[in-house]
Amino acid sequence: MPADYWELTDVIAVVSKGHKRTGSTEGHALAGTSVLQQARVEDAPERIARCKDALRQRDFKALAEVVELDSNIMHAVMMTSVPALFYWQPETLAVMDAVRQWRSEGIDVLYTIDAGPNVHCICAPDHAHTVYNRLKYVNTCWMSLKQRRVVQLLSCLTNRSKLEVGVISWTNVSSSILKSLYQRWWHSGAGFPARY
Repeated sequence: MPADYWELTDVIAVVSKGHKRTGSTEGHALAGTSVLQQARVEDAPERIARCKDALRQRDFKALAEVVELDSNIMHAVMMTSVPALFYWQPETLAVMDAVRQWRSEGIDVLYTIDAGPNVHCICAPDHAHTVYNRLKYVNTCWMSLKQRRVVQLLSCLTNRSKLEVGVISWTNVSSSILKSLYQRWWHSGAGFPARY
């Protein structure tokens, strides 16, 4: 693995361990019913380019803006699909708000949310314990702290049942974040863009 990869950590705020009423595959199938989906798909290449640029420059602020935007757009599509899907819970919103507040205080942390209520808080490794400790006091989120290897993380991205609560150390974060964005774009119906 190249030495210049930007190491980041994923602290996962588990809001709910319960099964979703509407699974991810079913939710992705409904995306086309949203009036926002076409705009989401059309804007995906620009968001991916911004993400790649932020990763190359190690610009955490720019990375936070595009990753949070992409997550919010995906959930906006779900919320406006027919039938509407609302995965967020009050604790999800509380964590999202807390993350933005912490970033304004100088903590390098951003959020992203898969099709569900749990929040991935991506942060600089030296801020991981601060984020973890603060998350324990956001509403009723519960956490556990675990270290995972990149190989396990990549399998988690394709098989959600393997994902465990806690902290995942990313040594190849650029590929991981881009893979997540590409997966969202793929599930939107646009197919994969040209390889980066």
